[in-house]
Amino acid sequence: NTFRDLVLFFYDFRCAVTDRNVFINYKDLNNLEAAHILARASGGGSNPANGLALERNLHWAFDKGFFTVTTDYTVEVHPEAVHIEYLKNKHGQTIHTPEDSRVKPNKQALEWHNKNVFGLFLKSQV
Repeated sequence: NTFRDLVLFFYDFRCAVTDRNVFINYKDLNNLEAAHILARASGGGSNPANGLALERNLHWAFDKGFFTVTTDYTVEVHPEAVHIEYLKNKHGQTIHTPEDSRVKPNKQALEWHNKNVFGLFLKSQV
């Protein structure tokens, strides 16, 4: 919960991609999530610089590799997914990042996501 709370705080409770404040919070339920850039299973830690505040649908799409974020903080939608209505208008957008440079998305973690997760949905059986 600390990772989530810090990431959401540094992103001012706004989605990094849409820059919208769509935060619905009720007890421990919320629709704005903290996505790990470098997965915990692959050594990604709980530093807020390893996180992005994303709306629930975008978190799922990020984890499945439908899109990535480049090291210049631009959304790159996979060529096989750019036709998807929900994603196509996000391609090429610059994400909203925290004002504090110490917690901006880690560029090495972004490179890892681009190499290891981007396009993962193509390999999925489900």
